[in-house]
Amino acid sequence: MPSEEKVMRHVEYCTELLHRFSYSFDKVHVAVNEKWVQLIASKFDFLAGSEMTQHMELVSTLVEAYKDYRGWSYVESVYQVWYGGLSRYIRDSSTSLPPHIRASLVDVGTTLAAVLILHAEYHRAIICLNDVLFLDSSKSTARLAILRLASMTGEWQILRELLKREATYAKFPETVVHKPFVKLYALMLRIHFSDERLTSEEISAKTSIFHTKTVKEFADFEGAALEHEVRVMASCLPEANLTQHLTVVRIPKAEDQRFNDLRHPEGCAVLLSFLPVLCAAFLHSSTTLEPEERRTRTLDVEYHFAKVVVGRYDERSFEKFCTSWDVLHPALLELNRRTRKQFSDPSRALSEGLSWMQTESYVDIICRCTSRRNDAQATELRKKAFKHVEHAPTELRPYWLLLKFSMDREDTFASFNHLFLKEWRYQICSYLARSSTSQAERAFYLSEATLCSVRQTARAYYANPGESYSYSSESEFMDDVRKLPAELTVVQLFIDHTNTLWLSRLHRSLEPFTLALLNLDDDDVVSKMRDVVATISESGKEAPAWTKLIRLDKKVGNIVKAMEKKWFGYWRSMLLPHSDEAAKGAKDNFAVLILSEGLSVIPFETMPIFKDHPLVCRAPSFKLLCNLLRTTKEVPRSVKGEKSYYILNPGGDLKESERKLGDIMESYKFDGIRGEAPNKEKIKEVLSRYDVLLYMGHGSGLQYFGRQAIRTSECKAVPILMGCESVRIECNGSRFDGQSVLYDYMIARCPCVIGCLWTVFGGDIDKYLAALLKYCFSHLLDDRIAIEKGYRSVLRWIAEARKACRLPYLTGAAVVAYGLPIISKID
Repeated sequence: MPSEEKVMRHVEYCTELLHRFSYSFDKVHVAVNEKWVQLIASKFDFLAGSEMTQHMELVSTLVEAYKDYRGWSYVESVYQVWYGGLSRYIRDSSTSLPPHIRASLVDVGTTLAAVLILHAEYHRAIICLNDVLFLDSSKSTARLAILRLASMTGEWQILRELLKREATYAKFPETVVHKPFVKLYALMLRIHFSDERLTSEEISAKTSIFHTKTVKEFADFEGAALEHEVRVMASCLPEANLTQHLTVVRIPKAEDQRFNDLRHPEGCAVLLSFLPVLCAAFLHSSTTLEPEERRTRTLDVEYHFAKVVVGRYDERSFEKFCTSWDVLHPALLELNRRTRKQFSDPSRALSEGLSWMQTESYVDIICRCTSRRNDAQATELRKKAFKHVEHAPTELRPYWLLLKFSMDREDTFASFNHLFLKEWRYQICSYLARSSTSQAERAFYLSEATLCSVRQTARAYYANPGESYSYSSESEFMDDVRKLPAELTVVQLFIDHTNTLWLSRLHRSLEPFTLALLNLDDDDVVSKMRDVVATISESGKEAPAWTKLIRLDKKVGNIVKAMEKKWFGYWRSMLLPHSDEAAKGAKDNFAVLILSEGLSVIPFETMPIFKDHPLVCRAPSFKLLCNLLRTTKEVPRSVKGEKSYYILNPGGDLKESERKLGDIMESYKFDGIRGEAPNKEKIKEVLSRYDVLLYMGHGSGLQYFGRQAIRTSECKAVPILMGCESVRIECNGSRFDGQSVLYDYMIARCPCVIGCLWTVFGGDIDKYLAALLKYCFSHLLDDRIAIEKGYRSVLRWIAEARKACRLPYLTGAAVVAYGLPIISKID
């Protein structure tokens, strides 16, 4: 055991390094704050998603300031001294320490914990706070802080141990708001382990203390936020009724008490600079704050910062957080293990012995190997695996659900169907589809496996009263199938967890048809198509030589033709729309394709099978399509060309396109603007007032008005987005939905979005648009010949307009429609 003199030298060394950290960190803060003040003077709105230039300036300043930053190396050194020596010393001699050494260690440990929290090093902060509590458990903030950190990191076994210790600590007087917080963490633990004795009434009663107060101190705001979080967790219980169970807890915005509105310059300055200021203030030698106060303020601000960023103070965000568990990065596992050494539990030995990725593979293999077996050996294997992750930390929870499904197949999905947890839902639906012998049941599970995150976002923030984004059962799914318009045939192409391509065909008068087509492990269709898209994307503003473009155009055509033969073979006719007795009087029948994100880059609409059946559109998911149908009086949906609005060359750098297309816009007498971008208020007005929005510029226009303006609009217009990659779904990896402005329009219940899947070049896409407008809206021209009343199918002319392109595949095939079939109505 080191001598007291040596311990004090360690303490002095740590104190000096923390002062150096403070100085280094303060320089970064000053640089960022100066830039912030400059931007605020120019009316910079930090929360506006369209102000990317200013955001990048701020980020660049931060990066530049961090070039000479050495602060973290000081913190790392202090922690190594603490964890490698002082922590052991505290445990070995905590009862016999002299008062001055005890006080010094508490000060350093408290300050180090505060700094670690600021750097999101939560597991290390838990270790420091645990040591501090060995020395002095008389402070409420240290005890509540470690409980909060344990719950935030999903360390439920540690939280259980901490709650046991709470019972042995000295009690606080009633004036100290401590016990209600402890009770909330105890309730949180019971919810995590699915205590069957818990009722909705009990949870509601125990989470109605803080948010019901009319006059609040900051501790009450913290308590209300914790009550909010507990109710969110409760919604993850089996068969949770989200509408009934999650009665909105009104959590007043934190700025009502301590923080300014984030839309104010001062409020935004708080967001970026308050944490460094606090840290610097805490650590300067001139500060009068005690270590206890440092930790309190640090944890308060960090917690508020995290809540604001993720939107947990938003009243309508309950469902977003009730439907997913945080998944920790594998790199954190070593930190987890170190933390757990201080909270040893023999039942955790197996869990700690495997890495996160090993566990994922382990569970996946067990689910696959036992999915079709019912023998005793398979049952025993499932039970062992389930025990392995039953009380695991947060990062293993999706696999707990998978194993629970493999043990109790019939009830698990029904009980947890309200969860859009993508790591679980995609896999369990894939397993269920593969193991089912019912065509309808297979179609149901394939539908429920798609677009989890987007449906969740729509449900959390933008759902109308009574609107659902998932099916609770096969019968509910089939009810929607039977309500489909007679003109629509839905075809889903889905890639499951084994990389098998499935085809599912739905029509109201037919039984669902579901078929596993082939495994794509050795198939190169998608990779070839992505290579072509990457080639033209890398060309930038300058188009490659025409000889190269023509060669790429032919390559796309060959890819599509070969794919139709290889993937679909004799089943290709299943892609075509069905015509039943009720639809025989209709002129048109439509095929709606629902594609896995990885297939979205392929222009299925140009397959030879669709040459004589060009009325093809896409939908992101069957449920979103059905929700859209419920708000539509007629299918196909009609638009009036005279109610069109255009945005031409908003960036001001496409002069040639502006000259050519500007004359065309004027000939149709459309309303619109050229050479400038609309603001958020204007785009929301256009989407709600007009039938058609024509966008001719770079990308989708999102860079000018932001996705929030689209999502919150009352979108009635059909956007025709003639920019590069305007409806591209950017791949984020398997099992993920990807990112696309398409989703923003679908969340806003846009009837249809027309746009480009990849990079297109000005001259050819201008020809395409001119042809499309001529086919659909020629009755608006002054020199038109008299036309009978009726309609023109926009989908038909999306296909016909490809003939006007010099590159029918590279340009024409890039344009697709997502949503409902649209017709141009001629009065």
